Amino acid sequence: MNKSEMKKHSFLYHSARWGGADKILKEYYHLDSDAIIPFSIAHGIDLHQTKVPLDVNSLEPIHWAYNDKMYRKSQLIKPSIRLPHPFLMLKEQEKENKMPFLIVAPPPSKTNDKNLFMALKSNGYENYHILVKERGDASSSHSFWEDMGIQTVTAGHPDQNFYSRLHRLMGSYDCLVGCTMSGALVFGAALGCKINIIQEFSYINYETIDYEDILNFNSKTPKKFLKLAIADRQDELKKLAKKILGDKFLGNRTDTRNSIIKIIQDTKDPIFWSAQCSSIEKTVRLILSSLFKKPLFISVSIKNILRRFLPQSVVKVRINEIDIYLNGKNASNFLLENVKYNKNINEPGSGAD
Repeated sequence: MNKSEMKKHSFLYHSARWGGADKILKEYYHLDSDAIIPFSIAHGIDLHQTKVPLDVNSLEPIHWAYNDKMYRKSQLIKPSIRLPHPFLMLKEQEKENKMPFLIVAPPPSKTNDKNLFMALKSNGYENYHILVKERGDASSSHSFWEDMGIQTVTAGHPDQNFYSRLHRLMGSYDCLVGCTMSGALVFGAALGCKINIIQEFSYINYETIDYEDILNFNSKTPKKFLKLAIADRQDELKKLAKKILGDKFLGNRTDTRNSIIKIIQDTKDPIFWSAQCSSIEKTVRLILSSLFKKPLFISVSIKNILRRFLPQSVVKVRINEIDIYLNGKNASNFLLENVKYNKNINEPGSGAD
């Protein structure tokens, strides 16, 4: 794919911009600062918890795979490249006088915050900070904890400096405490933070209508991670976290840089079409995407585009993620119901009451 063709479609390539992954990649491998990175990459951490690699169906023509299992699966779908997760490309900084505990909170909601507070109290936690996710009603979550006299921290929204902020933040704590199988725990373990797990915790969340069809609760990776954390086998946990994030790919930077340049040059189609489309439909979709500067005209099916103008449903899920990954899904750790979608009120991924 030549530079002019890439530049023509660069406004569509959003995936690697998430969290600043493309910026970190360019700095680490000494690529040109204006280089276009047409890679899809998992937003969050791919623990093989979805039936296909997380975000592989994004419209970018190449998938950024940071472990071998992900690479083998993504290669069956689109051209892929083995690269470490951007988090491992950031320089570790030794800090003195670290805080003892950072609690990784679930998606913000009054119910989730209240239940987490009670769980922390019953597990004897004191002198901790709360990591609040900036999604949904995050402001009320900050207020809840601060009213309790507990300091909140955040890495903010996933802009170009998100991963860098998260890296610095986690480096300020000795121990991360998780009540869900959050990717933040994997990042923390890779940095050498001790990982504690609260097992008896359920949270409520809104998700897309196809939530159960996408997820793979039988993934062995989260189960192995949680078992090591619960058994306090922290050295093995750190090793596993680094493996998940692709530390084996932190090899010769010159060779990897050349591989990045080559796979981009060798890619024929600037767009990955996740569904079969006629040439006429592709042309129409590209025109609409260019006109409105919206990738959804390429990445979303016609059916789902039309759904945006019709009454929709989302699902409300009560879930104990820790128990599901350890013991399998059952009626005591998973409850799902369809609810009517209300824009900006019950967006998928946000906490519920």
